[in-house]
Amino acid sequence: MRSIVKLIAVVFLILITLGCSIYHMQTPQILPPGKWSGGAAVSSFGNRESEGVSYFPGFWFRRGISPRFDIGFHSFLLGVKVDCKYNLVKDYLSVGAGLGAGGFPIVGEGAFIIGGTSAEASVYACYPGEIVTPYFAGRLTGASVSILGWEPVLAATSVGGLRVRISSRFSIYGEGGAMILFEEGDRTLNITGGLGIGYEFKR
Repeated sequence: MRSIVKLIAVVFLILITLGCSIYHMQTPQILPPGKWSGGAAVSSFGNRESEGVSYFPGFWFRRGISPRFDIGFHSFLLGVKVDCKYNLVKDYLSVGAGLGAGGFPIVGEGAFIIGGTSAEASVYACYPGEIVTPYFAGRLTGASVSILGWEPVLAATSVGGLRVRISSRFSIYGEGGAMILFEEGDRTLNITGGLGIGYEFKR
């Protein structure tokens, strides 16, 4: 049986680097070529093995490459991720892929650093509105984590959220969802949520 400390460490690493709901704060809509967007957010996480809820901040940037393709950079706590998104149905449906890496220290007797890398595939769907846009994001992440001897683990996340456009450049995102971690034949359900503010920059 895995220890609670080990389980929480693995889940926490995946959350900060490899595919938690915070990274979903985007709709299927693609940025126009040459345009930038960016934002900051606070996300939360908890599961039945942990006591209480953890909160952590982060930020992201995206740039439009073509009418149907954009790329992004994300950093939350001690992890970074780059991803891309391709629009299948204009404004309604997109698919994406990404790579992530990160780590964090375990302090105390026998202190060490937990590290990890990941690859992911995502799908984004929404019903676009002039002010309020409800959206859904699903993601499948394959990760390799040092505390497990770099054995692969699998995480599936799903998120529902709302983007509320405050002005032509500002939007607020609110979302909640769940992540299921599959590791060593076990499944762990984790509830995640986030609140973010986005800003669209002019080139």
